[in-house]
Amino acid sequence: MRTLYIAGRMHCGSTFFNVLLGAGEGAFPIGELISLRRGRREPCSCGAALEDCAVWSAVEAEYRARTGRDFFADGKWVYDQGGILGFPSAWWRSGSSRWATYRQRQREMTAAIAAVTGASTAIDSSKEFTRALLVLKGDPEARAVHLVRNPVAIVGSYYWRQEKGSRFYFNKRNYELGWLRFPALMLVAASWTVGILAGWLLQRAAPGRVLHVSYEALCTDPAAELRRIGAFAGIDLAEAIAQVEQGAPIPLRHTIAGNEEIKSDDGTFTFVPNASGRRRMPWPYRVGATALSAPGRAFAALVIRTR
Repeated sequence: MRTLYIAGRMHCGSTFFNVLLGAGEGAFPIGELISLRRGRREPCSCGAALEDCAVWSAVEAEYRARTGRDFFADGKWVYDQGGILGFPSAWWRSGSSRWATYRQRQREMTAAIAAVTGASTAIDSSKEFTRALLVLKGDPEARAVHLVRNPVAIVGSYYWRQEKGSRFYFNKRNYELGWLRFPALMLVAASWTVGILAGWLLQRAAPGRVLHVSYEALCTDPAAELRRIGAFAGIDLAEAIAQVEQGAPIPLRHTIAGNEEIKSDDGTFTFVPNASGRRRMPWPYRVGATALSAPGRAFAALVIRTR
């Protein structure tokens, strides 16, 4: 089974993108495979905990039969290894025992998913760039989509989740911000450039196997972008395009993580394009995010081609 990996920053739109691509023929939308770190009680989009879900419990059993190891423990190990700070090591020392083990476990997880689902393509929307690099290096058939969203909109998504009481998740840790919200979100804006650089390096590491996609372009002309992505990934997305054009609900099936934010009561998702973000932030946040992400936007304009 080929892996199509979605790389990008948090709040880049990867959750709904995963569902759209998962509607393609022969595709299985995993969601964020790294969320196995939360254990067996992590909810599947079907409503059951992963250990009670018909699909994921079967994948766990298949994985144990193939490897003799625990699926969820290995999922947490993969998550712990894959932070952005490990990107230089994964780039320069990908043949080390650490990364060889990582790539082996990734392949074994994919093989178990393939055996249970019968899918020809797995959509992994874990977003982590280090994981994307290792997936590409470990499987010559793998492809990656680098999903690029306007940094001001990303900071806005963080801002409104903070308004709703969410904790601030950054570099694999959760924080209670309080009065530190403004500098923390400015750090998000400044670090957006790191994601652009990592996406460019992915393209250098695997020429022809990385596609840059603009979130805003996907919202503006979803049919054209889905055709382009389908041609790149070798997935027939005609059904997904028809559902988007008709405004029809798309089943989430058995995705992991993020699905509570987009799924309706009947376990489906209806794509409503919105390229500008849901609500605007206060002006100091907008001005700060614009200024601090300027180096990354300038670099992206020179080397990132989303069309």
